Amino acid sequence: MNLLCRFRVIVVLMVIVALGVTAVAFMGITRREVTRSMLARGDAEARNIMRVVMLDLANQEAGLEFFRNYARTRYEQQLRNLVFVVVAEVDFFYELYEEGVLTEEQARKSALEAVQRARYGNNDYFFIYDRNNIAVSHADPRIRGRDMSETTDVKGRPVAKTMWKMSKQKPDGFLTLWWTRLGEKKPVPKLLYFYHYAKWDWLIGTGLYIDDIDRDVERKMAETMDVLRKTFSRVRVAETGYFSLFDGSGKILIHPFLENTEGALLKDPLTGKNHVRELIAASKNPDVPYKYLWDKPDQPGDYRFWKYSHVDHFAPFDWYLSSSVYQDEMEAPARSIIKRQTIYVVAIVLLAMVGVYWLLSRVTAPLSRLTRHAASLQNNDFVLSDDGKKELLLMKFPREIGHLARTFWNMEERLEAYLKNLQETTAAREKMASELRIARDIQMSMLPDWKQVMEGRTEIDLAAALEPAREVGGDLYDFFFIDHDRFCLIVGDVSDKGVPAALFMARSKALLRSAAQGERIDPGLILQKANAELADGNSMLMFITVFLAILNVRTGELTYSNAGHVPPILTGPDGRCEIMPLPPGKPLGIRKQGGFETCRRQMQKGEGLLVFTDGVTEAENKTKGFYGETRLLSLLHDLPAATDADGCVGKVLEGIKDFCAGDPQYDDIAIVCVRYTGNAE
Repeated sequence: MNLLCRFRVIVVLMVIVALGVTAVAFMGITRREVTRSMLARGDAEARNIMRVVMLDLANQEAGLEFFRNYARTRYEQQLRNLVFVVVAEVDFFYELYEEGVLTEEQARKSALEAVQRARYGNNDYFFIYDRNNIAVSHADPRIRGRDMSETTDVKGRPVAKTMWKMSKQKPDGFLTLWWTRLGEKKPVPKLLYFYHYAKWDWLIGTGLYIDDIDRDVERKMAETMDVLRKTFSRVRVAETGYFSLFDGSGKILIHPFLENTEGALLKDPLTGKNHVRELIAASKNPDVPYKYLWDKPDQPGDYRFWKYSHVDHFAPFDWYLSSSVYQDEMEAPARSIIKRQTIYVVAIVLLAMVGVYWLLSRVTAPLSRLTRHAASLQNNDFVLSDDGKKELLLMKFPREIGHLARTFWNMEERLEAYLKNLQETTAAREKMASELRIARDIQMSMLPDWKQVMEGRTEIDLAAALEPAREVGGDLYDFFFIDHDRFCLIVGDVSDKGVPAALFMARSKALLRSAAQGERIDPGLILQKANAELADGNSMLMFITVFLAILNVRTGELTYSNAGHVPPILTGPDGRCEIMPLPPGKPLGIRKQGGFETCRRQMQKGEGLLVFTDGVTEAENKTKGFYGETRLLSLLHDLPAATDADGCVGKVLEGIKDFCAGDPQYDDIAIVCVRYTGNAE
């Protein structure tokens, strides 16, 4: 038994000595090779991260350039669309002239007035120059009618002459100049688009101030800096290694401790040289690390620690990207490996546990990689890289993990396609929304301002309001003095909504106003004449209901006619309200044939007329109930006797809003209130 025990001890000692000698030799070789490997790995890790950051900077720079070009292209397309909307309106008046509805002078005047009133965006406008460089239409009354031959921008370039010269090559074009916004004093860059309207030899144009592009680029640059600052704060090489960014002038842009300081003040305490300049010189060979002695944050002033820095130059921004990592921190994993190896030698008897550990590591490592992969998706904007795809497809053991990895791959492929499609759809939707907002501004600018119309007139009290259900709508109102005594009122409702209805509304409004200014001023004849024009070429079979009235403000005589419109409400000074009977009449635009009856009524002092579209009485609430004529009559009856026309329109709109209780508006609403006062001027 003792011999057996001694033999066992000898065997054990021999195994221990053999393992000890082998372990010492192995650990010595391992320490040297692992230390060298860790240094190379840490250096490669820093360099790889720098390459990724440089690629990201290149993408950001390309994105900024794309954004700048895209914004310019978007502005150009927007200007072209706006000008061709105005050209279409001018063409409309030219067609009236060709068809004999208007004289050429009347058509020109109407077209110039329509263009002069048009507005969009940030108080932007349209202009028209004739062949003699006279500003025949302009939003600024100081410029309207002036000879623009010698007018230059702030850089001395003659604007009108330049556009006419360019129009010889092609009928339209773009011109960038420095100009002053309407109502402002400081000149800013402006992009003009002009079109040569050959029929009347006009230059029709408009412009957008594009100083917002530079501000957007600066904002995106600031966002890029914020992203880099957050990225640098999360990225670490070894324990305290970090990345910094400074520009060619030496100003430190991103740094854990020295951000926004001047690099010229940073000296190497051992050599006395400018440290930033040394780093800039090292950027000429970014693959070779720049080595120098430096202190540590927890040991300030002790300049005995070797530090490695890779520096790379990003020329488009004149930025320098630098990595900083201490050599002893890169060697720390090697020391840790030696310690672990010592523990493994002592615990060699636990080979079974090591085998279990190895088996578990084979199972859990893919799960760990899947977890890290899922966490990295958010940082990569849910875009799967090629390396990520390869990593997922290579996960095959165990089989369940491989199946899960394949499911991840399919899910991310679909998510990437969905995000791309969503981005394209969102861009198209934003573009459409922008164009509809501009169309709404143009449509609303075509409506008359009742305050301007009534300026200096006291015979009647007038107010009006229009609330489209969408960005643009088909309801309209118009009113104007035909002469000193006769006041014309028009309210209409197109059969559809949206852009088609808005275009049909604009055409109807122009035809009705033109017909009302003819030689025979009779409501029935006006509707008949406008109906013939609207029915001609109406392939879309659209129609419009119209109520048209002419009030002699001196005598109080009211003549009116109806084209299928809802009856207005007649109000008296004593609070009496009643539905005004209307003659029968079909909507305009259906058939050329047919007449419209003209009726007459003597208005008394204090009597009023509330004309509206069916969007008022057919407004719906949550229970699908209509506002109705009864509720409208009750509201008007309860108004105080001193309520003026503006207050009456406001109360009607307020009543409809309260009735709908926040429900969306389903139909356009137009309301005009006119009250005959009989007061002399």
